Amino acid sequence: SSSCGDGLAAGPRRGRCWAGCSCRHPFGVILIASGALMLINVRARAAATWLAVALTVTVPVIYIPMLFVAVGTSQGVEAVNYIFDSLLFAGSVFLLAAGMPSGSDQSAPARLSVSRGRDTAHIGEVGG
Repeated sequence: SSSCGDGLAAGPRRGRCWAGCSCRHPFGVILIASGALMLINVRARAAATWLAVALTVTVPVIYIPMLFVAVGTSQGVEAVNYIFDSLLFAGSVFLLAAGMPSGSDQSAPARLSVSRGRDTAHIGEVGG
């Protein structure tokens, strides 16, 4: 039989998570596809935004229910750790997406400049 883990949120049937594993596959596809699109720089800003949204959605869908079924202090601490780690990663990726150029800005490479008073030295092109 296919097992999706015997983790914290294991349900009454051994090896089945509380959501019947149906929640993990779409998130995994979004994570892998977003990472690949950012790596090859194709629609990277949109991919980063979708990645951050997926990470944010995991909190109420997966990790908060884990907190409610936690038994004991160690499982409660583990569930809270998952919640805050996911929110930290999502916030970081939202910041990354906000710092990426939009689709219309990606065609022209940016110049990196160092400025000291009135003198500006152009170091070279970034990107492109």
